[in-house]
Amino acid sequence: MPKIKYLSPEYLAELEKRGDRMPEKPGLNLEIQHVIREAPEGGEIAYYFRIRDGRLVAARRGTLERPMCSLRMAYKTSVKLSTREMKALVGLVTGKIRPGGDVARLRSMIPSLQSPEFIALTDEVHAMTEY
Repeated sequence: MPKIKYLSPEYLAELEKRGDRMPEKPGLNLEIQHVIREAPEGGEIAYYFRIRDGRLVAARRGTLERPMCSLRMAYKTSVKLSTREMKALVGLVTGKIRPGGDVARLRSMIPSLQSPEFIALTDEVHAMTEY
């Protein structure tokens, strides 16, 4: 199987396809806008996640009109997060990741994003990804 490009629509579709395997957390709803600077093709890449009841229901390129929170970072930082070379807390503390919006709501997602189910589904997608 050919590799898919990191942060491409195909990459995001693979994450979304597996999103129902995340642990259900009734009432845990979140929309996160990601803005990735210094992309290899130049400029920025904007994409978003929609999470309903703790599960990823949408992972798509584009910009949300009113995201609940946002994360801005350089492409290299994004790769390190995705491949688990860097922990999110380290990125936040060092200023490599810039949060915006309802940061408390974003913090409420951390247990789901660190769950074995989420790690397993991202590992599957990363195994088929070219960075």
